[in-house]
Amino acid sequence: METDRKEYLQRPLIEDVVYEITDNLIRVSNSNTLFINLTKRNRIQLAEVEKLFREIRKIAKNNPKLKLKGVTKFLPTIRELYPEYCEGASLIEKNFSEISKLFRQIKIDGLHRGYHDDELMNLSYAKKAEIERQHYSSSPYSQFVRCYTNLKSALKMRGWEDEGIVSYTVLLLPF
Repeated sequence: METDRKEYLQRPLIEDVVYEITDNLIRVSNSNTLFINLTKRNRIQLAEVEKLFREIRKIAKNNPKLKLKGVTKFLPTIRELYPEYCEGASLIEKNFSEISKLFRQIKIDGLHRGYHDDELMNLSYAKKAEIERQHYSSSPYSQFVRCYTNLKSALKMRGWEDEGIVSYTVLLLPF
């Protein structure tokens, strides 16, 4: 295995590769290729989702145009999803950190032609695939995130305040 890496490192370097590796971003590219582009999101706290839910319920009580679907199931559902969301977030954070270390080493070694043979690149792509699995629509991680972004979006857009709107429904559990 080590000789394969030595052979890989003998190959010509890919030119003009730009490495952006921070606590929240891993982006490696040149003018022709985006080798990786990962952004780490902040964790969503259960209390924040509950706060947004209370806020939209209060608005709905005082605004006859705004209808909420899924009110009784919302809190039990997000509370049930939250531990699995946290597991998914931890897995993402762990893999992001490991990919960051791998790409810091790749930056030192340089990115060479035929990088598909590089064990560090392949390992980082395998870890990226684990992150992507958390984003599948059926995963608890993804469902929890969707509930949160749906609430945030509804409260930001405030579609029920448009004059021409007679009735506006927010689907609290969008899955």
